[in-house]
Amino acid sequence: MKLLLIDTSSTVCRVGLSANGKLVDERMLEGENKHSEGLNPIVLQLMQGSGCEFNSLDGVAVINGPGSYTGLRIGAAFAKALQLATQCRLIAVNGLDLLLEQYRLEGHDLQEGDYLIPMVDARRMEVFTQTVRYATEPVCIHAPGARVLTADSYNDCTGGTRHFIGNGCSKFQELRPSDTQLIDRFRADPAHRMESMANLASIHHQQRRFVTDDFWQPDYHKEFFYPEPRQKTAPTAAAVNKTA
Repeated sequence: MKLLLIDTSSTVCRVGLSANGKLVDERMLEGENKHSEGLNPIVLQLMQGSGCEFNSLDGVAVINGPGSYTGLRIGAAFAKALQLATQCRLIAVNGLDLLLEQYRLEGHDLQEGDYLIPMVDARRMEVFTQTVRYATEPVCIHAPGARVLTADSYNDCTGGTRHFIGNGCSKFQELRPSDTQLIDRFRADPAHRMESMANLASIHHQQRRFVTDDFWQPDYHKEFFYPEPRQKTAPTAAAVNKTA
C-alpha cells in the first residue's frame, strides 16, 4: 500500500511517501508560505526520487485542518486533483489527531483517565484544540474547534494528568495558576512529522475511512470571515465642479 502524504497546514510545506504505514521518503520546501508555487515541484521530486509512479498510488492523504486557511485549500485542491486523475483514494487526516498520534508514538507515560489536549496556535490567546480522555476506548471531552484560553479553561479536567501537546500549549502554560494541584505535562511540538502521518494515514486506509464527498473541503475549525467591502460614496456636485 503506497500513500502520498501532503501537509500544507503550517508555514512549511511537507510531503512524504509511505509504504505499508512506513515512511519511505519525504521532502520539505525551504522558506515560509511558498505552498502555491512549491507544492507541485517537491511532489515531483519526491516521486521521481523514489521511483514511484502516480498511477501506482493507493491513496493520497492530506492534512484537512486546523491550520493556514490558504495552505489548507492548496493542499486539498492538489489532493483532489490527484485523486480524480489517478482514481486513488482520498484520505483526510485531522492535524489534532496527528499530534495525539505523535505523542503516543513517542512513548510518553499515559495512564487510563489522563487527558490529551493538542493545541495549535491560532494567534492572540486563541488555539485550535480538542480534549480526549485516554482509555482503551478514548472519550472525546471537548470537540475539536477554536477556543480562547483562560486560566479556568480546563478546570473540568480532573482525576488524571493533563497532557498539553503542540505549538499552542505555551499559551496555557503562561496562564496556568502556580498553586494548582493538578498535574500537567507540556510538549510543544512545532510541527507535524511525516513518520506519524504515515502511520495514521495507513490506519485510515485500513479502516476504509475515505473521502467520498465530491464537495469535500478542509475543516478550518472556525468560520472564515470576509471583510465587508467599503462602499464608495458618489462625489458631491461641489467636488465635480472643482475638478472640472
